[in-house]
Amino acid sequence: MVYNSKKSWLIPVAIIMMLIMAIMPVIDGVWEIALFIAIIIAWFLWMWFDTFYIIRNDELYYESSFIKGTVQISTVHEIVIHTKGLHSCSLKPALAMKGLIIKYNRYDDMFISPENQDEFIAHLQAVNPDIKVSN
Repeated sequence: MVYNSKKSWLIPVAIIMMLIMAIMPVIDGVWEIALFIAIIIAWFLWMWFDTFYIIRNDELYYESSFIKGTVQISTVHEIVIHTKGLHSCSLKPALAMKGLIIKYNRYDDMFISPENQDEFIAHLQAVNPDIKVSN
């Protein structure tokens, strides 16, 4: 099943700010800076439209622009529901500040932000009932 990422308002604001910043280099004819800003905007748009998670059999597949990978659900031992601001996960294929910290293997973790967290957690626990959920 495919779960889309919850989307924060920060990325559209950043895109709008970069579009505004690109106006001056275009007016002044400094195309290198405008091209650099256009590449950053394209990357942000790629993240916005291409961040999702798929649960299939015993695998959790995640993708956010060039960040892609899989986690064996059988190795997941805890899900932390994160509702505060910043977090210190090593991997963050997410578009929102609030979401889930998936702890797997011995020391690995990642932050994700599925739109429907309850359904996502229930699906993971259906595959691996040993997963502990905490706040």
